[in-house]
Amino acid sequence: KLTAAAVPKLATAAKQSAGLMKDPTQQQEQIASVKDLADCLIEFMAAAKSGDMKELSNQAKNASQAIVGIISPIKPVNIGNKDCDDAINAINTAVANLSKPGPKSTKTFAECQVEMQDVSKALVAALNALVNAGKLKPEEVGPASKKVATVIPQLVELTRASSSVAGDPSISTALIEAAKNIGTFSAAMVGHAKNAAADKKNPEYQQLLGGAFKEVTGAVGQYVSAMKAAPASGRDLDIALDQITKCMAELDSAALFAAAGQLEGDTAGKTLESCQTGLLNAAKQIAAATAQIVTATKGTPEQLGA
Repeated sequence: KLTAAAVPKLATAAKQSAGLMKDPTQQQEQIASVKDLADCLIEFMAAAKSGDMKELSNQAKNASQAIVGIISPIKPVNIGNKDCDDAINAINTAVANLSKPGPKSTKTFAECQVEMQDVSKALVAALNALVNAGKLKPEEVGPASKKVATVIPQLVELTRASSSVAGDPSISTALIEAAKNIGTFSAAMVGHAKNAAADKKNPEYQQLLGGAFKEVTGAVGQYVSAMKAAPASGRDLDIALDQITKCMAELDSAALFAAAGQLEGDTAGKTLESCQTGLLNAAKQIAAATAQIVTATKGTPEQLGA
């Protein structure tokens, strides 16, 4: 009686499931697998009625195999769907945190840049795994989605912390906006990968997945560009380095003239004592400036540039 009651439910569910599939081949496979089970059950009931225990055992095995044939294509997709849904929720939650002020980082922006590069590489690897799973290995879409959802929160928190020591507000804004785009496009990509895994022969899903992958990798590119943008300190240090280089060239030239006994400087109105006093004062200024540079490397780029 239980079997008789379950078979109509199975048949109805199979027809409804097939009706929601866009691929005719998948529709036929879904219906055929249920028909195979129904055929096995008929033989199983006949064996049970005859009392032939050996035949009953054989038909029970056949029915079990038919049941596996129905469940196997469904189970990975269901598990993958749950993982994908959880991943999308985790990504969206992380992205929402970008609108909140981040904690003050105890690291320099240069140190944060190294970490951001590492996280960006990890994210690109996870995204590649996801798009490949969506196209070729539907059973791996769930785990690949979970990996992306693990990396995105790391990137978000690192971005929030890095923005607090970026120094240049424009860099902080660019990093935050790029991170938001990465999260938004990644969540969309997970959704498209989920659909592509459920109906891997549907070209529309594959096209949407490919488009989302292109969008998120573009956002990662923007993130890396913002991360590598030279802060004010870089420009100031370049100017200082240029000045030092020019002075070195002048000193090299003076050394050659001094070696030849032909050094003549602009000494009008100057005495040896006044020049040495100026030399001493300049040396003290440089000593103080270098000490400030050492301290500033632990602060913001603007402090370093100053």
